[in-house]
Amino acid sequence: MRQKVIVRILSLVITGGVLLLTMAWYFEEPSTANRVAPVPRPLPEVEVYQLETQAAIRKLVIHGEVRAKWETTLVSRVEGAVTFISDKLKDGGAVIRGEVLLRIDPELYDQRLTDAQAQVAATELALIQAKSEAKAAERGWQLSGNSKQPSNDLVLKKPVVANANAALKAAQARLESAKLALSRTVISAPYDAIIVKRNVSLGGSVQPGQELLTFFSRHARTLSLLLSETQWRILPDDMSRALVTVSDPYSKQQWQIKEVRQAGYIDRQSRLRTIHLEFEGPDPGQFVTAEIQGTVVKNSLKIPATAYDPSGAVWFVDKQGKLDLWRPELVSSEGDTLVVTAPRAGQHQIIRFAYGGLKEGQQVQSLFTSGLAYVPGNEHD
Repeated sequence: MRQKVIVRILSLVITGGVLLLTMAWYFEEPSTANRVAPVPRPLPEVEVYQLETQAAIRKLVIHGEVRAKWETTLVSRVEGAVTFISDKLKDGGAVIRGEVLLRIDPELYDQRLTDAQAQVAATELALIQAKSEAKAAERGWQLSGNSKQPSNDLVLKKPVVANANAALKAAQARLESAKLALSRTVISAPYDAIIVKRNVSLGGSVQPGQELLTFFSRHARTLSLLLSETQWRILPDDMSRALVTVSDPYSKQQWQIKEVRQAGYIDRQSRLRTIHLEFEGPDPGQFVTAEIQGTVVKNSLKIPATAYDPSGAVWFVDKQGKLDLWRPELVSSEGDTLVVTAPRAGQHQIIRFAYGGLKEGQQVQSLFTSGLAYVPGNEHD
């Protein structure tokens, strides 16, 4: 009985030992010599343009509304009935400088002119008589043996002459006023113009201060542009030498600028500056595009619009093959390309598409793309 127990115990010990050896062998790590080297993870690929910095001119593109240089509302300076209205005096009618537009009955002012002329003639005669009397008084004083001048000017009739002279000047002034009033019964165009509105009719009566018609200059145009401080700094110091073009954004027609003027102040409310462009161009009210060439940027890059992310950053691959970014200043835009300031002179690998997955410092593989500038190994693309 005892021997059976011993045999059973030995069997259990042997079985357990075998089991332990089997498990140890199963979980034993392979030797270093038998290990397989891990496969390196491929770097993410990004499309890049290799671009060279170059000098560029800042361009300021602003949209604005064309205005007539002159816009006038004529008012009557006299009263009377309208006796003549030009056939061109209608909405949209074109008139030339000096052309008679309408006439007001001059009868009242003809009479006033006649009265003024008569008054001048009467005062001229009175002055002649006063001077004659003054000479006679002076001769009488000398014949009386008085060697000294009289103490009172009335003795020599000097105040009478002065009064007659003043009366003549007043009469002459009234005559000029009468002539001016008569001339105002004829209304002429002060410049080449387009009629906008007429407020009188043939035979109707007008009073001083009453609006007669409104018109604006036929050819002369002006364009006022409001600029922020940032935009203002782009402009050259001497605006008289700046290259400025105004064009129709649809037909691309351009007009030559005759004068560029800077407003010498900053608006207190908007804090904006103003420049005025004068030219002969389209109809008033038309919206146009003004392009002004500003200062020169020595180091700039011409990049696709896709490389400019919404936050204003441009991504590039540095010399170590890592992603980096900078926030450039926008110099100008030309369709689907932008001109921006470069962080330094030389070549740059610019990421073609700026998207949200880019991480600063990430190692990447550059795939060069042709289309904008020099691409290594593809000089003839």
